[in-house]
Amino acid sequence: MNDFKVLLQAVLDSSGIGKSDIAEVQKVLEKYHVNLTADLNKAEIIKTIKQIVPELEAELKKITGIDIKINEADLLKAINQVEKDSIKAAKAATNATKEAEKAAQQAAKEEEKLAESMEKVRAKSELAAKAEEKRQQLAQDKASNRALEEEYALREKIALQSKEIQLSTGDNGNTTTQIQSLSNSFSKLGLSGDEVKQKMSAVNTEFAQLKTVMASGDNAAIVNQFSKLNAVIGETQNSYKLLSSNQSLLASESRKLSSANSMATWLENNSKASKLFGADIKQWINTLRSADDLTVPELQKIEVAFKKIQISSRDMGLLGKTWGDSFNDMKSKFTSWLSVSGSIMLFIQQLKESVSELKNINTILTEISKTNDTLSKSDLMNLGGSSFSVASKYGKKASDYLLGVQEASRAGYSNANGIAELSVLAQSAGDMTAELANKYLIATDAAYQLQGQTDKLNAVLDGQNEVTNRNAVNMSELAEATKVTASQAESSQIKINEMTAAVGTMIASTQQGGDVAGRAFKAILMNLQQVKGVVDEETGEIIDEDQLTKYEKAAENLGVSLKEVKDGYLALRNPMEILKELSTAYNSLQPDDSRRADLISAIGGKQRGNQLDALLKNWSKYEKMLNDYSEGSGSAFEEAMKSANNWEGSLNKLSNTITEIVDNFVEADTVIGGLNLFNGLLQGINGVTKALGDLGTIGAIGGGILGAKSLGQRNRCRYNRLRGSRSRYCYG
Repeated sequence: MNDFKVLLQAVLDSSGIGKSDIAEVQKVLEKYHVNLTADLNKAEIIKTIKQIVPELEAELKKITGIDIKINEADLLKAINQVEKDSIKAAKAATNATKEAEKAAQQAAKEEEKLAESMEKVRAKSELAAKAEEKRQQLAQDKASNRALEEEYALREKIALQSKEIQLSTGDNGNTTTQIQSLSNSFSKLGLSGDEVKQKMSAVNTEFAQLKTVMASGDNAAIVNQFSKLNAVIGETQNSYKLLSSNQSLLASESRKLSSANSMATWLENNSKASKLFGADIKQWINTLRSADDLTVPELQKIEVAFKKIQISSRDMGLLGKTWGDSFNDMKSKFTSWLSVSGSIMLFIQQLKESVSELKNINTILTEISKTNDTLSKSDLMNLGGSSFSVASKYGKKASDYLLGVQEASRAGYSNANGIAELSVLAQSAGDMTAELANKYLIATDAAYQLQGQTDKLNAVLDGQNEVTNRNAVNMSELAEATKVTASQAESSQIKINEMTAAVGTMIASTQQGGDVAGRAFKAILMNLQQVKGVVDEETGEIIDEDQLTKYEKAAENLGVSLKEVKDGYLALRNPMEILKELSTAYNSLQPDDSRRADLISAIGGKQRGNQLDALLKNWSKYEKMLNDYSEGSGSAFEEAMKSANNWEGSLNKLSNTITEIVDNFVEADTVIGGLNLFNGLLQGINGVTKALGDLGTIGAIGGGILGAKSLGQRNRCRYNRLRGSRSRYCYG
């Protein structure tokens, strides 16, 4: 207990000291210190304090001037108050101690928790470190596995490529065929064997090296060497294209003369048009026959102009001869027949040609019998006999018809005769060779699966013929184009009238020929239909994935998609719809817009680019040709009848008649002997004709013929070589 507080409290309670004197009182009280212990009772405390009260009272009086008396009651009160305060303070201290202890305990717990947390953090950190280490290890393992998988996949891919390469380089593989085609293409340019070998030397070297590598079984080396081979093939193809382009700059003599002769024949047979167009045609004929440096484009320009004259003459009704020319022809023919020596010359010449034709017919019939062993000798006899009348109907030779039968039989047609008659119709209407007509019809039938139905093939011929009648394109060109592109067109779901109009537009617009247009349209369709493969059989050129992607992007840059969603699936669109949209977009751009150039270059090859450009720029011509095609019913037969009745057709009919007579009555060997005799007689006849006149000549010739007949008799019967049956005509 604090004695100071007790005294102070007692003094304050016993006196009326103001607050201003408290400080002085405190100073006095500080001099008095009583050692009060907790074990003293209140009475002892009062007794102890009372011992110093008198002295304290005197001091206080001095200070305050007040006679202060500290009584026992006040002391007891002060002691109680101090005791209460002490107890309260003790409790407070106890409470404070407890709180401190509690706080200490809490702090200890918190520290323990903190330690635990730190331990957990440390443990987690260790786990995290281990997890990270494991993750990194797994990542490394995964990367290793991925690398192994990629390496394995690469090896599998290389192995597959190696297998494909081995197939491709086999006897009938694509690469082998491509190389052979390229070599043949050089040969077709007229190069000698050594020159072809030199041109192909790099290809042959790399190919031989590939064969060596293939023997080692190293797939990676095989693929690498195959890439080198393809690179060299590409370079050699470019060399061929350059050489071909250079050779094609000048028109060939045969083509110039053929065009000149065709113009001369047309002008002779259509003198009604001579007054209006004769001067131009004669100038062109003179140019074609005399110019040594005429280029292909110049020749094509002349041919296009001539074709336009033919169309105009047809529209203006100027086809055929004038009455005066027809009369002069008849007069000339009549005069010719009056000339006995001329008649004999004509007869002998025709007899020679008939024997040659019979030999040709005999060869063809033999080939037909080899192809179709079901034909009896009687069948062959009937076929040979009917060939003259069928061919004459269209103004063609019997051999032209029989070649059609031969090719149709080889192709497996059961109605080979019908296909052959359609072939001579095509030859006559389209002024094309028998070989081209046969290939054209067979290719068209196979591509469009017409199953040899002649009425459907005739409809194709009618439609295409009408297109040639109304446009600057001829049937030979259309036939060439059809032969090349028909198969790809049908597989691309292009109708034959659409194909005809497309290639017809390209031919008429570029005048680069049917073969070029056909190959170009085939390439266009392959790009539109995203088809990889050989696009040019002559050069072996192929379309690969990169080119297909390039073309698709070029089309997309023009806002045209090659694909569409159909029935929930992504499918390729109709090629002609795509081309129509491309035409609209293409023609809306400026000529120097790079997107136009990108589309043209993406098709590959300058000539193909020119053809695509022509088709897109002349879409209205394409649509016109579709209409022309639809109006062609019967036009091919009508055209064929005109050809059958012209000068050449009439001569062919005459040839067929004479050949048939010779076939019926004279053995081929006897004819040859007789011809030699006639040639000897003519030398004498030419000497006496002037002296004897026509009448004398007739007598001399009559005697000569009778002598020849006597010399020609044989005491034997002959066999007709063509018919395989015993003849009823015997000599001697």
